[in-house]
Amino acid sequence: MKNSIYEELIDGLPEDLYVDEVCCGVSWISARLSSGGVGTAAGFDGKCDCASFSGEEIRKAALAVYSDDQRTAAAGMSVINAYYNSPSRLSALGAAVSCETFCTDGLALEGKTVGMIGHMSRTAAAVKSAAERLWIFELNPRDGDLDASEEEALLPKCDLVIVTASALINHTLPRILELSSQADVILLGPTAPMCPLLLNFGISRINGMVVTKPDEFIAWNRRQGGSPMTFCTSYII
Repeated sequence: MKNSIYEELIDGLPEDLYVDEVCCGVSWISARLSSGGVGTAAGFDGKCDCASFSGEEIRKAALAVYSDDQRTAAAGMSVINAYYNSPSRLSALGAAVSCETFCTDGLALEGKTVGMIGHMSRTAAAVKSAAERLWIFELNPRDGDLDASEEEALLPKCDLVIVTASALINHTLPRILELSSQADVILLGPTAPMCPLLLNFGISRINGMVVTKPDEFIAWNRRQGGSPMTFCTSYII
């Protein structure tokens, strides 16, 4: 299963689009396509040569998502998102806009055990106030978090699992989905590709971002880090 999610995403890309630029910013990696579409993904340390993507056909550039170098994989993910995460595509899908709301809106959390992959403070606070139990799994645990190694034992016991979409970059998502096969799964964050076909892989809901102010976002991303929400709109499919 490991490659199936990535193959699905890449197979859905058109053959007539090219990468104009990839920008390795402070917190995010962004890609702009020849169509004008802009996508982003979480930035990681690595040895990615962002300039090498310019002029590449989108399908070839997207293959970087398989790289063991996480910065290179993030660049590939940003290229993929530059196609899927566009206002026109999501409008055609009838996707719901989620402004100042939570990925769990509409879900009954009372009495539920929730697992969260990645420490997402705002979402964690909302879940903790409603669910019976919240386990947060982290590669670098904070106080109260569990080490990611605990996922093997505990994810099968969860009713709901919320996964940071950066799990696509470090290639842990396929295993997380296997462990969460009895749970509802939400894929969350700016790195999430808004591709409905991913719902066939055990994902119940995708809560991702669309860059709606591309020029401002790219300029900001080059010079400082932080949340990209000022330049994005959140969608749920």
